Amino acid sequence: MRDYVSSIPDLRSFIPVLVPVALWALVFLALGAGRPSEIWDPAGPQSFFDGVRSILPFVVAGPAAVFIVYRMLQGQMKGGRFIGPLGVASVYGLIGFFAAFKSPDGTVAIWWTGLYLSVPIALWGIVWRPDPLEQLRPLVKATWLAVMLAAAVLLAIAVFKLDLVDRIQDPSLLMKCRAADWLDLTSGRIRGTGVGRYAAITALLAISGMWMPKWRRIWSVLLVISLVFLLYTAARGSFVGFGAGAALIIVIYTVSAGKRATVTALVVTAIALPVLWGTGLANEFLENCFFRSTKSVPAQPTSTPTVSVPGGVPETSLAGSSGGSSGVIQPGGSSGTGGVTGDPANPSDFTTFESTVSVPEVDLVPVEFYTFSGRRAVWSDGWGLFTESPVLGYGFQADRLLLHTHMHNSIMHAMLQTGLLGTIPFILSIVFAWLLLLKLIVRLRSLQAPDKHLVIQCAGILAFFTMRSFPESTGAFFGVDWLIIAVMLFYLHVVSSRLDSPGYGPA
Repeated sequence: MRDYVSSIPDLRSFIPVLVPVALWALVFLALGAGRPSEIWDPAGPQSFFDGVRSILPFVVAGPAAVFIVYRMLQGQMKGGRFIGPLGVASVYGLIGFFAAFKSPDGTVAIWWTGLYLSVPIALWGIVWRPDPLEQLRPLVKATWLAVMLAAAVLLAIAVFKLDLVDRIQDPSLLMKCRAADWLDLTSGRIRGTGVGRYAAITALLAISGMWMPKWRRIWSVLLVISLVFLLYTAARGSFVGFGAGAALIIVIYTVSAGKRATVTALVVTAIALPVLWGTGLANEFLENCFFRSTKSVPAQPTSTPTVSVPGGVPETSLAGSSGGSSGVIQPGGSSGTGGVTGDPANPSDFTTFESTVSVPEVDLVPVEFYTFSGRRAVWSDGWGLFTESPVLGYGFQADRLLLHTHMHNSIMHAMLQTGLLGTIPFILSIVFAWLLLLKLIVRLRSLQAPDKHLVIQCAGILAFFTMRSFPESTGAFFGVDWLIIAVMLFYLHVVSSRLDSPGYGPA
């Protein structure tokens, strides 16, 4: 009996791993939370719970900051831990406090600045060991697990509440890339682009998992499911980000495996690409999912033509709309179409009109693609505001407070919130991370086995977020993107620092 008891692992040995993961989970619980005022003035139990969730990052970061100061005074925590990509990104957050004085609502700006900075403070504090790598590995894996669980929940919602099953049964619907109505279903909390992020990261992790001998079949099934789900989300930014991340992961694994694997990958690629183009799948994907083209009339006829629409729809004018005479056929029965409908994700919907007069030939123009779903107008407005305060910007949440919309671009978001003073360290933090990543990839064989896979996974996911930062404000404010990026920045810094340390190396 004594031998049996002695064989049971001491629970104290799990504390250095479980405590950081539990505290990190509390920070994640604040995502999508409400306002602190809901704690003392709730509209109901759910409102009270949302209010409590909103302060969780400070509940973790407050004691963490005290602990950091105490350990530094005791000489038990070296300052080099803060000199890395995460520390540089924190400078961007610190400048947000000064920029808050120019915000139309300083209280809101300071609150969101505090939320942003609570993430690095929490990471530095909850990873307390002199050698933080043993605590950071489980933290990174817990972050991956959280993303995959979120993807699983969203997948279940798509199956039972939306039309994912119907689209799978009819692949032609899936290839039309019509975005599901996530906003209405979730009362405006979740957009399809956000759902695409979870699907894409899960797919990237599945690709990495296929290089691990254990559970390879399960990872393969997960990859197929996540790719179908990604296609269903119709999130173009996630498509591009996934392509970049997947290519990088495959290249790193293939090259590190040797010449035979490299030749095999080149042969498979040489066979797959002609098949995709020859079957028309590639063209269909680009047209429906990426460009989402609409047809426009390049010149308005001198007379007002009418068209007869099959299916009993009354004749209608192409010109003379209340919004001007642009001569553009708009989808959905908008102003000037007289009820003519069509799906912008499927250009063929606009080709069934039988004109009773001669109309100039129409060209296929990716109007929606080149306007980036209306983002160009937002970027233009944001640039105008930036030129009026180029040094400090207008504080965090400036896009919502001044433009009443989301900026949808990381650099523009940083420029509007913190001006050039904050944008420079914001950009440098990502450049710093890529330099560390390049160093680690070049010396991949010098890494311990657990770190090899984690570093390659970080490479793919960092590539995903780097590409996604163009159409989305990745990492520029407190949100799930920042939580994922922050733990990667810290991990890459710690692994790079340990690379040449005594006692570290492949087993």
